[in-house]
Amino acid sequence: MSNINTQPTKACLPENFFEYNGCLYFHDAINDKDILVSTQSLVPVVKACNKNLNANWHIMLHCINHSGAEVEINICLKQAAMNIDPITGYLAGCGVFIKNKRYFMSFLEASCGLDLPVYRVATQAGFQPDGELIFMYGYTPVFAPENVDFQGVVPAESMKVNESVAIFGLLDDWKLRVAGKVQGFAPKLSILIGLSSPLLPFIGESGALFHLAGHSSTGKTVALQLCASVNGPAAEPGSGALTGIQRWNATSNGLETLLASSNNTTLCVDELGSFAGKNFSNVLYDAVSGKSKVRMNVEGFGRAAESTWSQNVLSTGELTIEDRIRQDKVPVKDGQLHRSLSIPITAEDSRDEGESAEAARQRMGELKRNLLSLYGSAGYEFVRCLTGLLDDSDRALGWHQTVVCLKDAYRIRTNELTCRLQANQIELTDVEMRALGRFGILYLTGVLAVEWEILPWSSEDVFDVVYEAFSRWLDNYRNDENSKESILSGVQNYLGSQETRFHDVKVPRPGVVKADIVGYRLKDGCFLVLPDALEKLAEKWGLNAKKLAQLIDAEEYLVRPEKDRLTMRKDIYQLKVTGYCISSAFINAEF
Repeated sequence: MSNINTQPTKACLPENFFEYNGCLYFHDAINDKDILVSTQSLVPVVKACNKNLNANWHIMLHCINHSGAEVEINICLKQAAMNIDPITGYLAGCGVFIKNKRYFMSFLEASCGLDLPVYRVATQAGFQPDGELIFMYGYTPVFAPENVDFQGVVPAESMKVNESVAIFGLLDDWKLRVAGKVQGFAPKLSILIGLSSPLLPFIGESGALFHLAGHSSTGKTVALQLCASVNGPAAEPGSGALTGIQRWNATSNGLETLLASSNNTTLCVDELGSFAGKNFSNVLYDAVSGKSKVRMNVEGFGRAAESTWSQNVLSTGELTIEDRIRQDKVPVKDGQLHRSLSIPITAEDSRDEGESAEAARQRMGELKRNLLSLYGSAGYEFVRCLTGLLDDSDRALGWHQTVVCLKDAYRIRTNELTCRLQANQIELTDVEMRALGRFGILYLTGVLAVEWEILPWSSEDVFDVVYEAFSRWLDNYRNDENSKESILSGVQNYLGSQETRFHDVKVPRPGVVKADIVGYRLKDGCFLVLPDALEKLAEKWGLNAKKLAQLIDAEEYLVRPEKDRLTMRKDIYQLKVTGYCISSAFINAEF
């Protein structure tokens, strides 16, 4: 953390600029006259730019306003050159008045040539994209001063900052009165998720959404508060007090802004059922994609700079992610299932073994009170340790060395989880292995936090918590009655059980057609299912007829004479009948 005092001991001004009676002047040598630039004192104290000294130039000014109060402003020279008015307007709002904009711009330009402290400019929350171990923790820069060649860090004027990433209270107090009082796997898991996001850029994994699904009074809100307390204020949502917990009823653009402004720190989102927008599946994909939508640049032609982020998200709700996706009548894809991980929880998952419900309520009430005044210190300390790793000779690790070190540790921890699964005779599919990798990051997070004395637990505790969480996800994933395999098996059962409602076209045309017919059995044994019948069947899984037909087609069991149509038209009893034609081989297929 940088704690450098930027207030100058002696005014250092560019050539031909001087102060007199608390005002800033420029001396025009050619015309031998003094030009008033500002009626207040303006002193450049810091110049800042990127690692290569060739972009993002900023000047920080120390000002004394008309009331004698101190004002500091960080000015982006690019923005100033494009339009100085917003900057002079901001200064006026601070009680500092610019009388000559032209010479004020010259003052900023000339300040770049002064012998001032050189800072880095942070362009995004979290770790910076230039390969240096600099982390913006809200407004607080985190780096190891003894290992760098610059004197401080300032946020870029355009940087999005999440103000709910903040520190209050001491780490020792948070360990004793928060982390030390949690019981059960669900609250401990939420703290691990809260700490885990800074590891993602080193390991090379994209973020994931961990979702705690359970009925009311199962401890979901307390778990979410504990996760939020890692990086900032964690009051109960809706209480009116400051909190870093968001709600799912945000717009897609609003969610993007939240993600970008809290890059590399875990985002907490409450009440999945409150999402009332359209295309939840798309919003979910956008959240874990790590990149904002492409938009036009308002300053001119072309694309605007894209926001990026890499972080884990903790979500809660009574619905699982899969259930919420199906409410929009779209199928759940495997790619979503290893990025959006639903973990069922119960009230017992927030209690100690043998602890009564009343004792648990009292303990969690005390936890909630403690969370109002203790937050942010654990996340800050975790990042501080990450940026200051040393090798065996006590030399500081650079970015690439840190990547190698943490990737090796990640592989070891993931292998430990795999060995425990194999000992229990559990073999994983490719999708399940991808999901295991997400939980491996949580395991590594906990081991590091215990080693760095951030968490008052043991590594064995962490292992058990993460293994239990993965087991819950795996059971939910495999036993989901609405998985693709279960849906297709359900269609098979339907075709077999409803055989009498399919009229066999090899039988001569009946005198009376049954009113409850659902389709026809064609001469080659295929099933021609009527659209209304398939639509009604699809509703069982939250789908429509088209989506269900696409699932069958993906397994190559849908007969499609016309490749641009899912349905086919067939002449039956001199009538043209349209329906979805399912191959006879489907009835005996294995999924």
